Parts: sequence; structure tokens; C-alpha cells
Amino acid sequence: MLTDIETTISDWLANSTNPAIALRREIGDAKTMNDMADVISEKKGKQYFDRVRSLLTKFIAVENDLLQKRETTFSNASSSNNTESLDLVMHTYQVIEITRQIEASTLNMETGMRGYLLAGKAEFLEPYEQGKSDFRTLTSNLKLKVADNPSQVALLGEIESLVSEWQLAVVNPQISLRREIGDSKTMDDVSDMVAEARGKTYFDKFRSQIDAFIDREQTLMTARQQEAQQTVANVNFVVMLGMIVAVSVSIPLAIILSNSITSPFQNIFKGLRKFSTAELNQLSRAFTSIVQKMSNSAYRVSNVASNINNVSQNLSMISNRQASSVEQTSASTEEISGMLKVNVDSAEESRNLSRQMGEQMDELDVAMEKIAESNEKISALVKIIDEIGAKTEIIDEIMFQTKLLSFNASVEAVRAGEHGRGFAVVAQEVGNLAKRSGEAASDIASIVKQSVGEAKTIAEENTHRVESGYSIVSATRCQSKSVFEGANKVFEASNEQARGIQEISNAVESINKATQHAASMADQPQHRVMSSLVRLKS
Repeated sequence: MLTDIETTISDWLANSTNPAIALRREIGDAKTMNDMADVISEKKGKQYFDRVRSLLTKFIAVENDLLQKRETTFSNASSSNNTESLDLVMHTYQVIEITRQIEASTLNMETGMRGYLLAGKAEFLEPYEQGKSDFRTLTSNLKLKVADNPSQVALLGEIESLVSEWQLAVVNPQISLRREIGDSKTMDDVSDMVAEARGKTYFDKFRSQIDAFIDREQTLMTARQQEAQQTVANVNFVVMLGMIVAVSVSIPLAIILSNSITSPFQNIFKGLRKFSTAELNQLSRAFTSIVQKMSNSAYRVSNVASNINNVSQNLSMISNRQASSVEQTSASTEEISGMLKVNVDSAEESRNLSRQMGEQMDELDVAMEKIAESNEKISALVKIIDEIGAKTEIIDEIMFQTKLLSFNASVEAVRAGEHGRGFAVVAQEVGNLAKRSGEAASDIASIVKQSVGEAKTIAEENTHRVESGYSIVSATRCQSKSVFEGANKVFEASNEQARGIQEISNAVESINKATQHAASMADQPQHRVMSSLVRLKS
């Protein structure tokens, strides 16, 4: 039985205690996702990004002011200065576009970083690396474009410094921390191992073996006590029987053989006393040996009980630490729940923005209809120009209308970007024609004829652009609808996640209660073992 007990304890140490201790030593004070959550909750990255967005907004605002001034200058410029003013307007549009691309690259950097912090996979850093490369390239190009504006160059330098500071103070430490965490073991793995209840199986078996051992020893002790009592009773019976026989024989012969019988009886009594003393001494030695063996067994049981007490104390400490870890997990779950609430609010805001975008698309439809009406008016103007070929007295009015038409066409060319450069040349040619019409009245007929052709071409191109605008508006409306539907889905998914996090929080609370119960259960065997140890020692 003692061999079975030793085997059970060895199996318990090998299969339950030693793996748990090894796992806890492996964990040590290693970083976990709780540390990552603490770092993110400091919101250092948000502070930097708010400043970056503020500076980019300020930069774009300056360029918008310049754009308005340059458009005004272009509308008031003479034909000889139209080209220079048009280049400045196009230059401003390009600067604003590059600035928005810079803003998009910073968003890609932040998105890639957050994806890596959550998943811990290297491929999630690809948007961050691409955004970083685009940011460097775009800022270098933008510095060259605004080299004539020192204040804007200084503002770009401030933006670059701020992004670099964000990388050094936020991105690099958080990525390093996430790499350090990796897939390392945490107290959750210890909790899972404890939840397997490996030690309970061995302890239940150990307790049953100890109970069986004690029952056997008590049975043996009872049997040996009964044997000792029976032996003493037999000796007493033999002594009493001998005494009765001796007395019975000595009475009839007392008168005749008193002298001769006295001596034999004395010898008989001495022999009986020697016989009783020897037997009793032998029984005493046997009983002493039994007691000694039981004492040794009790000593071993005492040692085992002491070990059980130590193990119970360790189990109690682990349970207490587990309870603390569960409380921390509960706090983290509550924090995640708060973050999900923020996501729900953001999804709601995105849904509202998508709805507003749809309303703006409707307004854009109205604007496109007005542009179509303007094209119809341009067609009517073409007919009027046909009729004023012979009316030289209204040359000034024709020049004004042509110049206005040239300006509108130039603005459309600027909005079209690189693809509108050819159209800008056409617009400038119209302006030149208007100038020549004022210089030579004799050529006014041919110039008007040519202007009519150009005006028809412009009207047709504007018609095509309006049709393209309708297509773009329609596609944008579909995309806006898709974005709105996606925002609704995100909103619903965020609500569902919030409910799931609440259920997880409730489950963590249940685990906390179970862990505290396990700690109290670990204390009970300790008290029982100590009581048994005291009884064994006594």
C-alpha cells in the first residue's frame, strides 16, 4: 500500500505539479496583451495624429486661399497673362491633391500598425511600410512644388518632424512590444492547465489510498490487541487451573505427606511463575515491536501529510494568483467593452456621413441639371453670334462674352488636370480671337464664323462632360449607397460584438468566482491534513 501511495505521489508530481511549475516559470514576468492594452490606452498615437491632421488642414487651407486668389487673378487677367495665371491655378490644384495623398499615406501607416498590434502577423505591416515610403516620396515632391513659399515649406518640415517623432515615440516601441509578446505563454495557459483538474485525480486517489492504509492498520491493531488479550486470558486460565488442581491434590495428602508435598508444590509454583513470566515477556516484546512498526508508519504518514500540507499551501497561492489574474482579465474585458462602444458610436457617425453624402449627391444632380441648362444657353448664344456678324458696333460685347467663355473653359481645363491641357489651349485661342476681332473690323466676319465653330465645339464638349458627370454622379451614388449599407453592417456587427463582450465579461466573472472557490477548497485540505498530522504525532 505504501508503494502505491508513493507511485501516486510520483505520478502527481510528474503529470500535474511539475508541468504547472515549469509553465509558471516559463511565463515569469513576461509581457502580455494586457501590457499592450495599457500602452494603447495612453493614446499617445492619437495625440500625434491629431496634430498631424491639424497641420495638414492648415496647409490645405493656405493653398485654398491661394487658389481663390489665383482664380480671381485669372478671371481679371488679359489674354497675354492667361497662360501664366492658368499654370498657377493648376499648380495649386496639384499641391492640394498631393497634400491629400500625404494624409492618406499617414492613415495607411496607422492602419497597418494597428493591424499588426492586434494580429501580430508581419503581413499586416505592409500598409505601414507602403505608407511610410509614399509619405517620404510625396513630401519630397511637395517641397519642390512649394519651394517658392517658405512658410509652406516650414509647415511641411514640421509635419515631417511630427511623423518621425510619432514613429520613434509610439510606433517603434509598440511594434517591439508586440514582437516581444509574440505567442508566449500567459497566465491563461496556467488557468487552462489548472482547469484540467489533473491534480484532483491524483489527490482523490491518494486520499483513498491513505484511508485504506489507515483502515488496514486499525484492523491489524484491533486483531493484535484481541490476540494479546486472548493469550493473557489463556495464561490466566492455565495458572488458575493449575492452582485448583494443586490445591485439590494437596488437601487429601496434606496430613500424610505435608513435608514431601510442600517442596514439590513450591517447585510447581516456581515453574508456573517462570512459565507465565516468559510468555508475558515474549508477548510484551511482540507488542513493543508492533508499536514500534506502527510508530514508524505513523512517522512516514506524518512526512507525507507534511508534504500534502506544503502542496496545499502552494495550490492555495496559485489559486489566489489566478484569482488576481482573472480580475485583471475582467478589467481588460471592461476596457475592451468601452472601446467597442466607441466603435459603435463611430459606426453610427459613419452611417450618418454616408446618408449626408447621398443628400449631397442629390444636390450634385441638381447642379448637373443647371450645367445642362447652361449648355443649352451656350447653344442659344451660338445662334446669336451668327446674327451679329454684321453688327460691328457691339464688338466690345462680343469680346467680353468670348473672354468669359474662355475663362469658364480654362477653369474646366484646370479641374480636368493633365487631360485638360489641350482644352486650355483652345480656350486661350478663343481669347486671342476676341483680341484680334477688336483690332480689325474688316476680319470680323471670318473671326465670328470661326468663333461660332469653336463655341459649338465647346458646347458639344460640355455636353459630353455633363453626360460623364451624370455617369460619375450615378456611380458615386451607388458607391455611397454601398458605403451606407456597409456602415449599417458595421454598426450592427459592433452592437453584436458589444453583446458578445458582455457575455465574455459575465463568463470571466463566473471564472473569478470559481477560482475563489478553488482557493477556499485548497485551504480545506490543508486544515484537514494539519489536523491529521497532529493526531498522528499524538
